[in-house]
Amino acid sequence: MQIPEGSYEIRDIDAAIKQQMRTNNHYDNENDKYFISVSANSSTLKTVLTLSNGYQVDFGLPNSMRHILGFNSAVYTTNYQESENVVNIMNLYSILVNIDIITGSYVNGECSR
Repeated sequence: MQIPEGSYEIRDIDAAIKQQMRTNNHYDNENDKYFISVSANSSTLKTVLTLSNGYQVDFGLPNSMRHILGFNSAVYTTNYQESENVVNIMNLYSILVNIDIITGSYVNGECSR
């Protein structure tokens, strides 16, 4: 299953997985139940993976989303699994805010205009 390249939150990833499961008829349409669900645990900042009906998720494959979702390289088979690491959806190291309301300001020791 592939998710198109883009900007996603965890709920968007879950929706994309469910859309593909609907398209491929991999869900319980009588009860409108999906066999794979991805959600966030806001208390731990980790991903929750819920599986049913014998489904498995293999995060050992190349280009999987395991780094983004915080999982290790493994095959997950249990009904409820929380990622080993925190979610890594957005790496943000610094933000430069440059407001030009005065002259002679400095950025990293150099004059900025």
